[in-house]
Amino acid sequence: LSAAGGSPEVAEDGVSGYTVTQNDSAAFEQRFRTLLTDSETWQSMQAAAYERLDDRFDPERMVDQYVAALEQLAETH
Repeated sequence: LSAAGGSPEVAEDGVSGYTVTQNDSAAFEQRFRTLLTDSETWQSMQAAAYERLDDRFDPERMVDQYVAALEQLAETH
């Protein structure tokens, strides 16, 4: 992922994926090659990515967080 926008929120560099500086094609190639040739790293990152997505982007949890934020906003106005 590019280290721009919300990408760092999706993947933790070196744990659940790789982030590279935008437009750094050499770094992208190196990281991609690592994933293609190192199945242990691929599997470890894949498992960590699924866990991260479950933890951070679970639909029920996200709805609960939005509702809580809206309730707090309504209380202050």
